[in-house]
Amino acid sequence: MSVPQPRGPRLVDPAYAILVPGADALAACSDPVELVAGWVRAHGFDGLSYVAAADPTQGVDADLWTTWSGAWERRWRDAAYADVDPRLVASADRSLPCLWDGGMIVAQGRLGRFLADASTAGIRSGVAIPLRARSRAIVAFDASAAPIDRPRRDEIVAALPQLLWIAHAVHDYRTGLARGDDAVERPLSTQEYRCLALSARGLTSRDIGSRLGIAPRTVDFHVRNGAAKLGAANRHEAIAKAAARGWI
Repeated sequence: MSVPQPRGPRLVDPAYAILVPGADALAACSDPVELVAGWVRAHGFDGLSYVAAADPTQGVDADLWTTWSGAWERRWRDAAYADVDPRLVASADRSLPCLWDGGMIVAQGRLGRFLADASTAGIRSGVAIPLRARSRAIVAFDASAAPIDRPRRDEIVAALPQLLWIAHAVHDYRTGLARGDDAVERPLSTQEYRCLALSARGLTSRDIGSRLGIAPRTVDFHVRNGAAKLGAANRHEAIAKAAARGWI
């Protein structure tokens, strides 16, 4: 069996990804959201959600990063869905990936509202991969199709090695950002600089996205990463800290 040659950090097909550190590929990429979305689509999923929480039943403590829209992310946070989200609940006491299928769940109350809101966003089924480090985390591969039929289940099982690689790549990337905040001051990337600089001029994420040719959610992603590097709690504080350092 021949070994495929690495093609650089803008990895879009993880078939040979075991040879390339995933977190490094994401860190070197100008648009990590789209890179991850490409990996996910290659395996028949429509999006990815990364949730890390010291206590997964406390939505206020949950860190959500997703390739889905900012509107869905805000709805998930505002409704504090962490304690009813099937992706978290199904994997709470497990160490192995687990399938969940909204097409097979009949529910009322907050779970019913979650399923309705998630379905509207395009999230109806998928597989959740639990990861445990200092805090509990899951990486969920989300799909709009439900219920999951036998052929699709077989496809997911066959793809699990690559899904595990993607999950660990995203987890390592996100925890790597957090680990470096207090110990080492890391410079902003080009896109983080641009997004914060334009934010400082009063432009919205939509306005910035139009100027830079990227999606508003990608602008939000770069702003959050820039804020993390600066140890800032929000966009406004990140702008102030970047300005104080003379970066913008």
